[in-house]
Amino acid sequence: DPSVLSPLLPRGIRPQIVRGVAIGGGCFLRLAHLSPSSFPTWSGLRTENVAHRFAVEWDGANAAVAGVYVPRRETDSRLAAWSGGRLFPGVYSHARFEVDEKGGAYRIDVHSVGGKADVSVRARDADHLSGGLFDDVAAAMEFFRSAPSSLSPNATRSCLEGVTLQCERWADRKSVV
Repeated sequence: DPSVLSPLLPRGIRPQIVRGVAIGGGCFLRLAHLSPSSFPTWSGLRTENVAHRFAVEWDGANAAVAGVYVPRRETDSRLAAWSGGRLFPGVYSHARFEVDEKGGAYRIDVHSVGGKADVSVRARDADHLSGGLFDDVAAAMEFFRSAPSSLSPNATRSCLEGVTLQCERWADRKSVV
């Protein structure tokens, strides 16, 4: 319900409405082989992460800008939790992740510090989307591809930090429901 989300957003940001509803969710990311280019890939870090996000828009110089508002992020990496907001934009809280992927079925449990943002997801591969928000996987991908900018509170919550995703290609995968 957009009227429920609106008061939770910073001033100047409003929910992006699709078919009468506001969109929120978790973006689960596994980053692997993170290391300086001079190091072997096997020596790199691997992290599990989740960004709690909402599809939003704000007024740009000439038109509305679509993006996401990320009020909170979790990671299993103490280094990323320490570095976020210091060495790169985006503040991270440390959490414990339990992830199981078998035969097209997925289980993700995130246990945040103090239980503030615990998440439990069960999903499976599917040949089509259900629920009616997007007609198909291509439409869902286009929705997210066309909004590559995100805004997040800084470490002191005194201002917003922005990040823009630059992706050379989007890979179509089966939908997960």
